[in-house]
Amino acid sequence: MRGQFFLIFLITLIIIFVINCDNSLSTENIIEVGEAEGSVSFYGDEQPTTKHLFTILTTHPFSTMPILYNAFGYTGGIIVSKSGFGLDYDFSLEDVPVGEYYLNIGAIVELHQDLNYSKIFPFMSYHSTYETVEITRGGITQIPEIMLYPGGTNLLEWHQDGSTHQYQGFNFSLQRNVTTQDSADIWFDGENNRLVTEGNSILELKPQNKGLLYITNIPDSGFTSEVEIKSHSADDNYEINHFVVKTKQNTYVKLRITGGGYTVEDSTITRRNMWIQWYHQADGQTVFSY
Repeated sequence: MRGQFFLIFLITLIIIFVINCDNSLSTENIIEVGEAEGSVSFYGDEQPTTKHLFTILTTHPFSTMPILYNAFGYTGGIIVSKSGFGLDYDFSLEDVPVGEYYLNIGAIVELHQDLNYSKIFPFMSYHSTYETVEITRGGITQIPEIMLYPGGTNLLEWHQDGSTHQYQGFNFSLQRNVTTQDSADIWFDGENNRLVTEGNSILELKPQNKGLLYITNIPDSGFTSEVEIKSHSADDNYEINHFVVKTKQNTYVKLRITGGGYTVEDSTITRRNMWIQWYHQADGQTVFSY
């Protein structure tokens, strides 16, 4: 009897507790999420592998895509979501916290200074556009299809003895190094530390630490046949050379020098090299798509 009374008493206490509880639970620590999805296409016929291709949403603008060793190691919520690509070059970003983010699409490789970079992914990152992606609670944001144009990172190299011209020139329409000056859109004159073009086809721009994205319009004047490559130091805050190049196909390229060096023997420079990052507006428009 006592057992039954105790059981009834316990059930009554539970009912009273439930009735008197505040059913409006705090949502302060509950993350509200949504989704985003879209796809990309590519200018021209060449379709890169999806192995190294990613879409990421970030809280801060990037001037380039990150490299593999730090791509997803950022703290402080800079990278909030990432997605690989399907066979149809579509992507889906799930469980993204509600908010507004920068959209970044491009290749993530082991090193940017990799001779195989353009072979792995011969297109420039669609990175950190002014337009942002808004994620709403429980919604699916549809991102319009994005066309990626040619671009990449490549090596230019000069040897004093002329033993190799393998990397001395570059043709942006072919997306590769060339070995003769008449086939090159730009030619690395390492002896005089200059970039040389045929005709008045290169224009130096004011250094911009924010990267190629912020070069949007092609100037009407100021093009010349060669430009000097300025040295960098800590005093310069590592400002980077930026240029616009008119190709032999009458299309336009924006590029910057991201690194380089030289070899000295008996007080004489015998070798120079540089890394260039470039984006090619291959359809001939005079305004860069991104």
